[in-house]
Amino acid sequence: MAKKSHSREPDDEPDADPAVENDELEQDAEPAADAPEVIAQASQAQSTAHVQAVTIAKGTLQGTIAGAVAAKNAGGTAAALTSAVKAADIAYYQSVIASAQANNMPIGGAIDALKQLGAF
Repeated sequence: MAKKSHSREPDDEPDADPAVENDELEQDAEPAADAPEVIAQASQAQSTAHVQAVTIAKGTLQGTIAGAVAAKNAGGTAAALTSAVKAADIAYYQSVIASAQANNMPIGGAIDALKQLGAF
């Protein structure tokens, strides 16, 4: 009886034919460099629209908070300030989610933020 080798050296010859033929690999290859990239342009436009929407929402958030602070300084209560800030935060994150969904962008942590604020 011959002993079997316990070494882990690879065989010189493969046991089976490759699962994918070269023709299939060529079909899966990326398009040529001179091909138009319509998808990339749409993605850039969506990204730009989303960034603009988030920037506007952030400005609205800051304006609302500044107004709430001014109202507190003019004699308002701390509870009113807290409530206004929470409502402004909720509106901001809802705007971020709406823009992300409209522009096929990732939502990020906006849903988690809404959950922490008790709005989701």
